[in-house]
Parts: sequence; C-alpha cells; structure tokens
Amino acid sequence: MTLRNICIAFALVFSLSACGDDNNTSENNNTGNNDTNPFAGDAEAAAAGKGIYEGKGSCTSCHGADGSPGMIAAVDLRGSSLSDGELYSKISDGVPGTSMTAYKNSLTEDEIWQLVTHIQVNF
Repeated sequence: MTLRNICIAFALVFSLSACGDDNNTSENNNTGNNDTNPFAGDAEAAAAGKGIYEGKGSCTSCHGADGSPGMIAAVDLRGSSLSDGELYSKISDGVPGTSMTAYKNSLTEDEIWQLVTHIQVNF
C-alpha cells in the first residue's frame, strides 16, 4: 500500500468517526424496547437495512460490503453470534474505546432494527 493510500484511509477513518452522534438532543432518540426485533426475518426490512448499511449508515466503509472488516480493525459481521438486541445496542449506543460511534441520533429506531435485520439475514 502506498503512502498516499494510507493517508487516504486514515483521513476516511477520522472523517467517519464524526458520523455517529452521542448527544441525546435529537428527536430520533431511541427509547423503545431494544430486545425484540419487530422486523426479524422480514425480507423487505432486510432490503431497507441493506440500503441503510450501504448509504445513510456508512457501514461499508468500516465493515465492508460483505460484512468483513474493511480498512480498519472493525468487527467481522459475517456469522455474528450477537443477538438482535445486542446488535441494536451496539449500533444505537456505539462501542466505547472503538471507532464504532453511536447512531441513535442519526438513525430512527426502525432504521436501526432494519439494519440489524439486514446483518442477521444477509451475513
């Protein structure tokens, strides 16, 4: 990998670290039940989740299009043993000490559940 590519990768990682929002001031603040996925196994929800994964959520930049770790040491989502509730929590609240930021203020509760459904169905 060339120095230029390394610099681009680091710039991308640092710019994406601002994508999540830890403030609780957003109208999208999720306060619902985080244990039961209302979209579990729903093909339409999984398709919507794929759109979020590849677009609004910017997940592919860290996890890759197929759920594999991208340029950084992101968690491999393929074959994840996490429950729906655990995935929801990690997406919503982020993971302290990692580059996984909270999305509870930038994605709605339904969008997070759709994203969870995509991960569980397609990876």
